[in-house]
Amino acid sequence: MKTLITGASGFIGSEVVKSRAARFRLVSRNLRSNPIETDESDIFYVESIDSSTDWTGAFGNIDSVLHLAGLAHNKDSKPADYDEVNFLGTIRLAQEAQKQGVKRFVFVSTIGVLGRCSKEGPLNRFSSTAPYDCYSKSKLKAERALQELASKGSMELVIVRPTLVYGAHAPGNFQKLVKLVNLSPILPFGLANNRRSFISVYNLSDLLLRCLTHEQAAGHIFHACEQEPISTKDFVNKVAKGLNKSLIQAKIPPKLMKVFLTCIGKKITYDQLFGDLEVDGACSQKTLNWSPPYTIDESMKFLRNTND
Repeated sequence: MKTLITGASGFIGSEVVKSRAARFRLVSRNLRSNPIETDESDIFYVESIDSSTDWTGAFGNIDSVLHLAGLAHNKDSKPADYDEVNFLGTIRLAQEAQKQGVKRFVFVSTIGVLGRCSKEGPLNRFSSTAPYDCYSKSKLKAERALQELASKGSMELVIVRPTLVYGAHAPGNFQKLVKLVNLSPILPFGLANNRRSFISVYNLSDLLLRCLTHEQAAGHIFHACEQEPISTKDFVNKVAKGLNKSLIQAKIPPKLMKVFLTCIGKKITYDQLFGDLEVDGACSQKTLNWSPPYTIDESMKFLRNTND
């Protein structure tokens, strides 16, 4: 039996497939979007993943689905676009999988469904949802619809909410941070003693593989993070070490940075760099008997091979 994996050519998906710890059927829009060497019979082609995707023939010999594909932060996308892909596209995939007798559906959501910051201690499975943008709102809609679907059928559901995922070739905010460390020997995070949770793509890949097979995973929501939170200052220092770069951290008061970033319309950036986002990942560690196989320093070493 195999796992159908969407987003297989993406940042997280390519790492999961690379592990060769399971047999996969890769969902792809064309050959060029799939860099993994595999037999053509292991690829299922679609035009797009949305509310009208034709999944006919996708689930033969498939006993689980790992759904990674989705519309992330895109300035050109409208709220309806996020719902079409992340919400309606997910539900259509899950409905078709359930009809075809798929045993387990692993959905990769986002910690953003709980908010942008953790102001009252670590976020955990009892924390109230507080999605703050189109992406996190569409993911939460998908979570709730999947839970309702799973309650009416036999397909097992596992939801994984990753914190910021870092590693070589990471997109988004981490990519911007790597570029910043490469460009500037001085950065303003010397007094950024906040607490934020992260997870490397290598650790997340290991966790997702565990979620596909572990008997106790069904029905759980797992917050994907490494064991200890870290300050932005220390995290950036580890990025610099991973890139083999010298770095000076200027001790600029966070309040001054808040005023500056707010004045230039970057309040969200301030929250991301100086606010707390501490997450409790105990559920995955206890339920799945899982701990991250890589330390943060070991994960950062992979950055050296991509440092131009």
